[in-house]
Amino acid sequence: MKLVKYSAALLGLFAALAFGQTSGTISGIIKDESGASIANARVVAISAETSERREAVSSASGQYTFPFLAPGRYSIEVSNPGFATSVAASVLGVTERIAVDLVLKPSAVAERIEVTAESPLLQTESAALGRVVDGTALKQLPLSSRNFTQLLALSPGTSGPLNDAGALGRGTQNISSGGARLGSNSVYIDGVDSINIHSNTSNENAFGSNGLVAPSPEAIQEFKVQTGLYDAQSGRSGGAAVVLVTRSGTPEYHGAAFEFFRNNVLNANSFFFNSTGQARPVLKQNQFGGNFGGPVIK
Repeated sequence: MKLVKYSAALLGLFAALAFGQTSGTISGIIKDESGASIANARVVAISAETSERREAVSSASGQYTFPFLAPGRYSIEVSNPGFATSVAASVLGVTERIAVDLVLKPSAVAERIEVTAESPLLQTESAALGRVVDGTALKQLPLSSRNFTQLLALSPGTSGPLNDAGALGRGTQNISSGGARLGSNSVYIDGVDSINIHSNTSNENAFGSNGLVAPSPEAIQEFKVQTGLYDAQSGRSGGAAVVLVTRSGTPEYHGAAFEFFRNNVLNANSFFFNSTGQARPVLKQNQFGGNFGGPVIK
């Protein structure tokens, strides 16, 4: 019985550590119209995807913080006696820290004011350099290999080989960041270190290393490529730190089915085949899949 308890405690500890590598933080200051800080204001963060609620109380200086939040869309609701309730909507990216400051207006009756907190172009809460690629971009950008690592080279300071769009397979994932070696990248999927344990690198080579596990684009919520000044928890390697979060469930059941296909009718002949007078090669690729999610039955 003791062994079971110790094992459960260790699993809970490791799960918390893994979640900390993919979560973000929302913080801010609550003030009135005169600019004075409001203490003991009730602040609630509500996830738009899962309806999860987190509550906090502003400090004497009006500050509040919600650490370890899953990435996604949130509404921040602030209420205090004698003031109208203020609600702000914001989007939290993976590993990011954003500030949502709110100003409360005096009100003698119950009133609700909704504002939109725009995501800042420059993340002033953290010195880490990087960009977030969300699920919408994964669906809209051309990705013939269906391998998310092909999009890592879109970040500033990264480079990778040119891939043949007419080829089959998942392509190469040998990406260099900041001039570092191809394998000097850290990749975390839902907080778990996902590099190849055989070669201890993230690249593919001719010695049996298959590189990384590449989840289906439909299973990815978003990922962030951090190319410099990231914190110690992501500082395993000298290249980029890639943090990926898979899709989670929602309060309602939902699902989808898809087919990804390519053929020689839709795909044009390559430049090199045309230049040598060769016919368009036969290409028939059909990949079927689906996903289903919903709430956990209690």
